[in-house]
Amino acid sequence: MKIWMATKNSRLPRRCPWSLGRRFGQLFLITLILPVAVHGEIPTDRVQTIRDHLNAGRFQEALAAVEPLLASKPEDATLRFLRGITHEKLRDWTAALTDYDALVTQNPVAPDLRQQRGMTRFRAGDLAGSLQDFDEAIRLDPGLERKHWQRGLTYYLMGDYEQGAKQFLLYQSYHGADVENIAWHMACLARETDWSKAQSKILTLEGDDQRIPLMTVDRLFRGGATPEQVTKDAAAIPADTPEGTLSRFYAELYLALYFDARQEVQPRDQHLDLAVALQLDHYMWDVANVWRNHLRKKQD
Repeated sequence: MKIWMATKNSRLPRRCPWSLGRRFGQLFLITLILPVAVHGEIPTDRVQTIRDHLNAGRFQEALAAVEPLLASKPEDATLRFLRGITHEKLRDWTAALTDYDALVTQNPVAPDLRQQRGMTRFRAGDLAGSLQDFDEAIRLDPGLERKHWQRGLTYYLMGDYEQGAKQFLLYQSYHGADVENIAWHMACLARETDWSKAQSKILTLEGDDQRIPLMTVDRLFRGGATPEQVTKDAAAIPADTPEGTLSRFYAELYLALYFDARQEVQPRDQHLDLAVALQLDHYMWDVANVWRNHLRKKQD
């Protein structure tokens, strides 16, 4: 899946640094692109049909196609992975985790499986479980550590701001033109100390982030813009377009983070509710949803 990235000069879909399309972001994309594996008696065209259903967003059809194949060959890891992804796209976390658990047992040294299960555990609200899998993925493939923004998000939601700041700082060495990373890093510092001290240590943006309104979000965190300007810039994109929905989501999520970093609870909750209401198939939407649910449990 490509995510529409709203820019001032383009309406073409582009991959963005924190999109779902990276190797350790939404793993099923890689699987769907790879050549079809050998499946013994299972015709490869039937496996490809499952992949086609997933790529087209026909998740119930994908499930109906994969179930009889997996029943006939339960040891097939590719089929089980495809079913796990299908359950995940249907937001059935328990069923997805059942398949991922079986795959991890079958191949405990595969970092991508640990990563995928960690993301699903996160979406299911299991922050500690997600961190455990992310740590294990990094142990198995140390090269993942500097790229691992998801682990930073888990740290933030768990309230481990020191480790979150370290992770986002490490990611900065991998991608220095990502406003989202800079915002989360500064929020960690603000929650560790205070807003003024964090603002004095904000990371340098090493290039323009063309996703509207993230450059305005960057100015907001640096003290050069207001929340109203963030909202206004996001609203400049037509609301009935994918770009407009994504822009409004970014605005609401990062206004929520801004107010959380300043420990202003009421506006944080208002903007987080608005972000979740936009209903995107996007890991960052899951972050907003899990964050809101986590905060509500803490408040009860």
